Amino acid sequence: MNTRIFALALVLTLVAGCSSKQNKSESYVKQGVDKAQKGKLDEAIADFNQALELDPQNADAYYNRGVAEYSNGELEAAIADYNQVIEINPEGPVANAFYNLGVTKTKKGDLVGAIIAYDHAAKLNPTNAAIYLNRGIVKFGKGDLDGAMADDNKAIEFDPQYAEAYYNRGYAKYNKGDVDGAIADYSQAIEIDPKAAEAYGGRGLAKFDKGDLDGAVADDNEALNLNPKLAQVYNNRGNAKKRRNDWDAAIADFDQAIRLNSKDFIAYENRGSAKGGKGDLDGAIADFNQAIELNPKDADAYKGRALAKMQKGDVQGAADDDYKAAQLSGN
Repeated sequence: MNTRIFALALVLTLVAGCSSKQNKSESYVKQGVDKAQKGKLDEAIADFNQALELDPQNADAYYNRGVAEYSNGELEAAIADYNQVIEINPEGPVANAFYNLGVTKTKKGDLVGAIIAYDHAAKLNPTNAAIYLNRGIVKFGKGDLDGAMADDNKAIEFDPQYAEAYYNRGYAKYNKGDVDGAIADYSQAIEIDPKAAEAYGGRGLAKFDKGDLDGAVADDNEALNLNPKLAQVYNNRGNAKKRRNDWDAAIADFDQAIRLNSKDFIAYENRGSAKGGKGDLDGAIADFNQAIELNPKDADAYKGRALAKMQKGDVQGAADDDYKAAQLSGN
């Protein structure tokens, strides 16, 4: 799932008929926005503080301080500021506070709160495709795949060239078992944005599931040419090569996946399987051990280790691992 959330935008509105204090407050807001855009977040926040001392009802100041706080990792403070904007004027020129509130609550892991915020944002701006895209991401995170696809559909309705919405819908379809539908959506995302590395990676995985190994590897290659840091794509390409019995090439891909994410127990499990296929039983067992250390509930790692132990003649060790795998699998 594409978890990239649209960046929060700084805003500056013009207010007519201001008092002297309000004018000074707006000057601090403008100064703070300039500093925030240059990455001087602490200085920007100080300016927004000054603006609010002069005019405690300056919604722009709360809004922009919230954006700066979010960028600074101060999520609770950002939420408080967006709520203050909403309290002052929920339908005013900074109504995007509901949207930003959804983004911030998503980052905090408050998925229910995020959906509520996005619901309000959608009522205020019902044709904003980004709201539906991000709400769909949250629904996907909650396991509501149908809800996620419904939001992706809305995003595409209001922006038919929204590559990320096609990608996200494709991922939801893939997770629902609609592999052909996923491939179609990934292809559409790529047509709109030929540099959409994640769409190539997703399509490669879907092609792998259909048994199209050449197509899978070709898409994985393109994804990695565009973004060499996609650890999961190295995993996926390694699996395609492993299915071809191209053990050394598969191991090289799993090595790279582990370099990029040393906590990825599946990469160790996959590399263990490839080493076992190559005949390196000790190396295989070492990798399965690492996978189990990272995830003690990894039944497939116990199964793989059992096979390697059996091939080494350790019948009791293999039986113990098979029993553990059966327990974890509920068999």
